[in-house]
Amino acid sequence: MKTDVLIIGGGPGGSATAMFLLNEGIKPIIVEAETFPRYHIGESMTGAGGKVLRDLGLADEMYKRKYPTKQGVKVYGQSAQGSWFVPVTGRDENWKLFEWDTWQVRRSDFDKMMLDEAVSRGATLIQGKAINPRRENGSITGAQIR
Repeated sequence: MKTDVLIIGGGPGGSATAMFLLNEGIKPIIVEAETFPRYHIGESMTGAGGKVLRDLGLADEMYKRKYPTKQGVKVYGQSAQGSWFVPVTGRDENWKLFEWDTWQVRRSDFDKMMLDEAVSRGATLIQGKAINPRRENGSITGAQIR
């Protein structure tokens, strides 16, 4: 099978990459070894992560799924002076910061939603493991899928 872009891994990074490519008219293939939903750690999303989801047009879906929103994080140290609040911020077209929110997600549900969305937009999903990368002139040009 031939493709312009082969994405190894259908987690949030691979799924988001596929959606951005599809927005540019490039139809990728995603190879994923695991079946979703699957357990994965890493539920706390940054403001930058929230912006990526908004850029992909997924904000309404995130609110619909009722993921808790957050406006920042409190870091606790051993003393009051060692504790502080880090706000979630965005930037406007003039690069000026503004307060924003982002989400706290259950990765099993979130990862599946991202992969399903990439496939519904046109990415091809192959369940399997990418092995034996094919190399030409110092670049990887393909892989065997098992």
